[in-house]
Amino acid sequence: MDTSVSALVKQFLSELAAGESEFERLKKKEQALRDRIAAFRASDRLGRDEVHEPRR
Repeated sequence: MDTSVSALVKQFLSELAAGESEFERLKKKEQALRDRIAAFRASDRLGRDEVHEPRR
């Protein structure tokens, strides 16, 4: 990962020129993921014990 100051400035300016910030990019990505969820019910969630059970 290139994290030099010039690389960070370049990335920032590229995003600024593209008109899309990191926040906006992540917001779009989140919305795309939410759109893929057909149905959600909290009752379908696993309980704490089920989550931490060793796999068989």
